[in-house]
Amino acid sequence: MGTTPAFTAIRFFHDDDGWVGNFTGDPISTRIPDYDTITAERPQK
Repeated sequence: MGTTPAFTAIRFFHDDDGWVGNFTGDPISTRIPDYDTITAERPQK
């Protein structure tokens, strides 16, 4: 997605509350580079 996303997502839910996250606090995401970091490493066209 990056810092300037250009897309639309439509999601349908069965519950009135929609999706309710159950976050665990696991730091796994800190080991995976984000989109902006990955694209910054690519040569510019």
